[in-house]
Amino acid sequence: MLFYRLSALNRRRILATFVGSAPSLTGATLADLVRIAKAEGWPDYFGTPRLASAAMGAQEFALSSQNVNAMALQILDGLDSRKIPRYADEMDPLNVVGENAELQHEQAVEKRELDWTGSKQTKSSNRAHPYSERR
Repeated sequence: MLFYRLSALNRRRILATFVGSAPSLTGATLADLVRIAKAEGWPDYFGTPRLASAAMGAQEFALSSQNVNAMALQILDGLDSRKIPRYADEMDPLNVVGENAELQHEQAVEKRELDWTGSKQTKSSNRAHPYSERR
């Protein structure tokens, strides 16, 4: 237990050091964010890490929950859910490009993983999987 506490403390210190020195990566428009994301060495985040806090996350979660709860109550009160605009129907065209690029990336990763697991299965097809039921 002591090891866990020490390692958790070290992780928090490392994270605090990173967050305090991480550069702000913000954009006024989606086009700005796309430009930032395509830049060499992009660290895979947007925003201002030094301003992030648990309280800010809790506030955002509470607001999001209120919106979802309000929508659920409207549906229970008779709102036809088919008339609610869907996110994909209202997406910014630049967002669609990003979504398509992400989908293509995910499909490529999935294919690579399936190809790898398929090659491992053919080599060991005569052995039972260690977690499979034995009959």
